[in-house]
Formats: sequence, structure tokens, C-alpha cells
Amino acid sequence: MLMSALSLENSLESLYIYGFPNTGIPVNSCFNFLESLWINMSCDSLKAISLDMFPKLSTLGLRKCRNLQMILQGHTHHHLKSLKIIVCPQFESFPSNGLSAPSLESLRIEKLEKLTSLPGGMHDELPCLTRMDILECPQLEMFYNGRISSSVKLMGLSYRSKLFASLRGALGPNPTLDKLSVYNVDAESFPDEGLLPPSLTSLSINFCPNLNRLDYKGLWHLSSLKELLLDSCPSLQCLPEDGLPKSISKLNIWYCPMLKLSCQEGDDRAKIAHIEDIGYMTMMLKLKSSGIHSMKDTLSAGGMVMILFFF
Repeated sequence: MLMSALSLENSLESLYIYGFPNTGIPVNSCFNFLESLWINMSCDSLKAISLDMFPKLSTLGLRKCRNLQMILQGHTHHHLKSLKIIVCPQFESFPSNGLSAPSLESLRIEKLEKLTSLPGGMHDELPCLTRMDILECPQLEMFYNGRISSSVKLMGLSYRSKLFASLRGALGPNPTLDKLSVYNVDAESFPDEGLLPPSLTSLSINFCPNLNRLDYKGLWHLSSLKELLLDSCPSLQCLPEDGLPKSISKLNIWYCPMLKLSCQEGDDRAKIAHIEDIGYMTMMLKLKSSGIHSMKDTLSAGGMVMILFFF
């Protein structure tokens, strides 16, 4: 079925494959017009995918490709802007000479248990990279060359990863990171003093069941911080005794019932009186982040779109 559907590939611009584990990508087909490709819970025979097959590809998403091991590349790819690799348990390597994608703006890798290193040459080969999310990749120990490119402005990191411990040194003496999302803090107190870069304007702390205290010593130096999000921290009872940085103008508290109560009715009310925009969220169906937004990524405006499902 998939093979016959792909007979239209000469004019195909967007392709979303979901639930076809026993099929593969026809290697002899021409995908010269394809701009967006998502493979989700499909193509179990796929062990490697070559960027050279898709010369005009702008968005590539790979999710739950159970046997995918690597991305291959023989030539510089000038069109790729977004790359997501999520829950691919066998994935272990990027191109051996580095990922050469000078237009790449966003890189997300999540739950890649065997991946031991990030793409080589990131500083030179990925000059446009502005967003990088690295979540639950336990074998990753350091950033490429121990540094984060100055082009990266938005970052998401798992606290439990070895990468997080090297964050301070990787940013260098003059950090330019603007927005940071931290996930799965398993400590009772966060952040440690000097851990976060003073360049931050937005900080998000997410899914931390054991976190019960924010450490003011780790926040006071964030003089540029304007937005703070606390999401799904059910044990967090109150704000620091000294309050929050005065620069904060927007505070969101989602699924933190004890903290919400303290801010609305308790001692924390006075600590946030200076904040103009305060929001709370307690009851809403939340979709898991891993790839759940991928459908909108595939529906590009204009051109031909093909979505293949199997149930």
C-alpha cells in the first residue's frame, strides 16, 4: 500500500507515515520535491536514512523507528531547518564527518539510549542553530568540544543528564543563551548557586516531583530574567524567603497545587505583588511532548501533502 501511494512522489512536498512497521522507504525513488517528512512508529527495516535522498527537505522527524541506527550524509544539505529524533532506541550516530546543514535552526533529540556524542563540527557546520533540545539521552556526557555554540538561544535539557552538569562550562564566560527549559529535576532544591547563566530572560522548570524548594542563591543573579514557568512540581510548597528576582514580569504556575495555594492565599502573595502577569493552571488534559505536535509540522501551506495511517 505504501509503495503504491508513493507513486505520486514526483510532486509530493509533505509526507507523514504513521503505523506502517513492515514497510520501508523506496531507496530508488525520487524525492526531489519533498520538504517535510515524518516517520512515526513505522519502517522497522530502516537502519539508516540518508539526507542525500531528500535534497529539498526542510523538516525531518523520526519517532519510534525501532531499528534506526544512524543518519548518513555525503553532501552538504542546504535546506534542512528542523531535525527531530525521538524515542529511537538503536540510534547511535550522526554522519561521521559531522552534520553539515548550514540552514538548520532547530535540533531535538530525545530518549536515544545509545547515542554517545552530538554531531561533530557543530560550531562550523550548524551556524544557524538557535534551538537545541536534548532530553533523556543518558550516554551523552559532554557538548561538542565541551562548548555550546553562541548561536543557540533556546535550550531544553534533562537535569539528570550528564550534560547538565557541564552546562556552566559549556556556555563559556560570556553566555548568550536566552531561554532555558529544565526537565526532571530529581533534587529537593534547585538551582544551585552559579549554575544558570545570567543571560537568561526566560526559565522553565518542568516535571520535578521531588522539588520542594527554589534556591534564591541560584536565582538572584538572573537580573535579565523576565519570565518564569513552574510546571508539574507537586511538592513545591513556597517561593524563596527572599522572593523572586525583581526583573520578573511574567510568572506561570502549572500543576503545582501547594505553591498555587501559597501564592493565592498564603505568605507568597506579597512576594509576587510586583509581577504584572501571573497565570495558574490546574485542570487540563496534557499531551505528552514527544512528537505530539508533529502533525502540524507536516501540514505545510500549499503543495501536495500525503498522510498515511494504519490502525
